[in-house]
Amino acid sequence: MSELNDTLKNFFKHWYSGFIDSLESLKKDIQNKILQECGKACANSYTVKKFQEALKENPNYDSFLKNLEKKLPGTKFEKIGDKQIRVTYSKCECDLVKLDFINSPVLCNCSVFNLKENFEQSLRRHVEVVLKKSILQGGNNCSLLVILK
Repeated sequence: MSELNDTLKNFFKHWYSGFIDSLESLKKDIQNKILQECGKACANSYTVKKFQEALKENPNYDSFLKNLEKKLPGTKFEKIGDKQIRVTYSKCECDLVKLDFINSPVLCNCSVFNLKENFEQSLRRHVEVVLKKSILQGGNNCSLLVILK
């Protein structure tokens, strides 16, 4: 079994290398179209449920954000006024990065769309998400700004 896992890991590392090289060569709007769908799919596979649970358990806005921190350890949700939230990840939470398949900063845009999907699905309102800094870009953490519409 270990040999199979090493073989598959080697295959995926090479496959994703080709994928990310191709993605980096595309225009930003095309990159974002692909990463939007990837981010949404990733969110719907796990984190949307965590966001929805956090809101259901604590419908109060401030309590919702605190509950998210409990459900997603290593993540900080900081309310900035009535319409903005700063989200900070102490480490990269992308499984493709954790498994060492991808280390390109272009993948951080997937996280933007992932976070957008999480908030839109749980709050049932449009949001904009702006990447401020990321670990893959050389930062010591990842910071995103969520703007509630």
